[in-house]
Amino acid sequence: MSAHDDIAKKIAQKYKTDYNPGKGVDVQTSDKAIEVERSIDTLSDGVRQLQGFNKSRYIAVPDRFVPDAIDRLNNTKIGVMNQSGDIKRRAKKPGKK
Repeated sequence: MSAHDDIAKKIAQKYKTDYNPGKGVDVQTSDKAIEVERSIDTLSDGVRQLQGFNKSRYIAVPDRFVPDAIDRLNNTKIGVMNQSGDIKRRAKKPGKK
């Protein structure tokens, strides 16, 4: 199992939902869309995956990338989670200021 799958499964379990290994966002709850990225270099891919969701959007990254992810997503409404699914930067709802 890849590190990506491991993180996604752990987050899905924490939020009592399923991990979707196919196309689309990795983990969805009733109020969150969560995309897992293993590297800071793929953040833009995660942002693209989250487009169009009308719920709180998060990118989850390994712990060592959390500060960089927060910095790079600073001017967006996308929140950041660590590899355990703990929210490190709260998302803003799409369509709200």
